[in-house]
Amino acid sequence: MPGPPASRASAAAWLRAADAAEAPLERALADFDAAAGGSGASRDLAARAVLSAARSARETLESVRVPPDLEYARWEELVFLNHLVPGFQVYLAGKDAAADLQALSAVRERARTHRRRGREGIGTP
Repeated sequence: MPGPPASRASAAAWLRAADAAEAPLERALADFDAAAGGSGASRDLAARAVLSAARSARETLESVRVPPDLEYARWEELVFLNHLVPGFQVYLAGKDAAADLQALSAVRERARTHRRRGREGIGTP
């Protein structure tokens, strides 16, 4: 449940930190999406890059301290990352079937829902 409204300055600083930590992840996700139609080897390579970037972003954001009014946003951002990490681990352990991509797509959508919820909680989409 979102807490009291965040100050504009602290919310902006949090978003800058989150966006900076997740920029490599966003690039890796775009590369994975581009590789989705290619060979299994290229998808696996791209998936490994996503997994690495998600872990790195999670580690970075876990160390960022925020004021109490941003704890909910931080928590939802971490839940976003905590969906991606096991989601891509399961994908990589799979048989590279269409069902694996479909399951991963559902995980990614749930992850994005958490990120969106946290950001909407501080007044940003």
